[in-house]
Amino acid sequence: MEPGVNSSLATGHPEAQRSQDLEALLLAQVDAVRGPIGSLDPRPRREVVVVRIFRARVHPGKEDEFERFVIETGVPMVKAQEGCTHVTVGKSRWSEQPEFVVVAHWRSVDALQAFAEPDWQNAVIAPEEEHMLAQVFCDHYETIDTG
Repeated sequence: MEPGVNSSLATGHPEAQRSQDLEALLLAQVDAVRGPIGSLDPRPRREVVVVRIFRARVHPGKEDEFERFVIETGVPMVKAQEGCTHVTVGKSRWSEQPEFVVVAHWRSVDALQAFAEPDWQNAVIAPEEEHMLAQVFCDHYETIDTG
């Protein structure tokens, strides 16, 4: 046995497995940030994230119905998509016309296209929500490294 090695960790003890699992997790995190150990490129590797911002102005009197639709149908549909990593919903209480925003983070344009089809830069509107919508906006942004 090597000097300084705890014998319970060297003999297949459950603590040894936990230690190995922790080491593997830490190495995976290092690999995700810096690239494979021993890589010639020391620069951090950054995953491209597409931020999709969908804004919907709804007809007056349709706020509650649209909010229910977003919570019960829209968000679960988006979150279920492969490549969607985060969804946040907001509602404006300070504008004259009721407005909602849905911000979704996607791992890649390909993942977003798989959800929104070839016309991925336009909003995906379900038939059951059309009557609630007065105006929609759909914009996309690539995240930038802020250090």
